[in-house]
Amino acid sequence: MATRQFLATHPEIFSLSYDRFAGLWNRIVDRHMAQPVQCSFLDKGVACMKELFHKAGFALSHSEASQNFQMYMGYYQRHWRLFPDVLSCLEELKHLPLGIISNADRQQQHGKLEQLGIKERFAPIVLSAEVGIAKPDARIFETACQLANSSPAQCIYVGDHFELDALASARAGMHAIWLAREQNMRAAPGVIVIDSLRSLAEAIASIS
Repeated sequence: MATRQFLATHPEIFSLSYDRFAGLWNRIVDRHMAQPVQCSFLDKGVACMKELFHKAGFALSHSEASQNFQMYMGYYQRHWRLFPDVLSCLEELKHLPLGIISNADRQQQHGKLEQLGIKERFAPIVLSAEVGIAKPDARIFETACQLANSSPAQCIYVGDHFELDALASARAGMHAIWLAREQNMRAAPGVIVIDSLRSLAEAIASIS
């Protein structure tokens, strides 16, 4: 929704369809957010905006890129919503310890979890900005396992990004489950694929 709203505010710049624009934006974000964490979240966002506009033939100053990124984040935060299958899934898995690994900014990630009312369900919450490592680096998964007092082989990682989540966690030695909502499903060794969290408990049971 945020991507669609941002595109609608720049019709004179981006002549792409929504699907093509969203695909381009997601690829840019994935690449920049996986960069070394010495760069701040805002710096990465500025870099994303500069590249996005550059591909449309426009050069943004640092200030202009910052303003556009903050505009996008405003849209993004106003549209934070849980998918319909989330709460029922969390209830179904409440007997298991649950944690989070994210490349997101600390304030953004904690703010999102608090606004959605699910923060207390997760511990540890491992953020790249705090541990100095970002997905897909195997060390961030290993750090989370250590904080959970478990080995990677004892842990299951669920994520919606094929490369950063599914493949990366599998390489780190975890059981990987790819949540491929409305995506073209791809097979990979050691990765279980589901299209809804309604199937997660069954997928976890198949591992145990």
